[in-house]
Amino acid sequence: MIAERLIVGDMGRAVLELLDELALPWAHLVGSSLGGAVALWLAVHHPERVSKLVLYRVGYRKDENTHAGTRGMADPAYWRGVGMHKWLSDIHRPQGGPNAWEEVIGRVSEALEPATTDHAHDLEILERMAQPTLLVVGDRDPVAPLEQILEMFGTIPNCGLWVMPYATHVTAGNTWRAESFALEVTRFLQRRR
Repeated sequence: MIAERLIVGDMGRAVLELLDELALPWAHLVGSSLGGAVALWLAVHHPERVSKLVLYRVGYRKDENTHAGTRGMADPAYWRGVGMHKWLSDIHRPQGGPNAWEEVIGRVSEALEPATTDHAHDLEILERMAQPTLLVVGDRDPVAPLEQILEMFGTIPNCGLWVMPYATHVTAGNTWRAESFALEVTRFLQRRR
């Protein structure tokens, strides 16, 4: 059954159910964009279940400025314009066919609507995060602006930062930057606290 509306906390609770089903007391989480919002929700609300955290292309809250970029990416023409529509079609095909991705991107935008989203943390909450955290962002990402990521970096106690140059929300983390992305994330996850 498809939920009427995506809610970050509901997706976080689904991850907790999966961890319980797999009998995993904790996990390292790597979350990208909306998945990063879910990973951050878990780290804030269930810190005992998150050992290390990688937040990729996500800030700590949504406001009208950052959501404008999210709304723009809810338009299928955006993804056609950057040549990623076929890739999105392939990865979302199991969710309802070749055009399912178009519904998915709209639902992501709805889940992060500033007036209703539960992706609305403050810096005081982030100060209490104990998990080693790596923030990864493009230096030109309108959805996760560098200024907000720098606020997170200056607030989360055990935090690293990797800024990808000349990158928007589409960072090429799955194409020509894939090898360096995998190397940096692996290096972070393998380092001792």
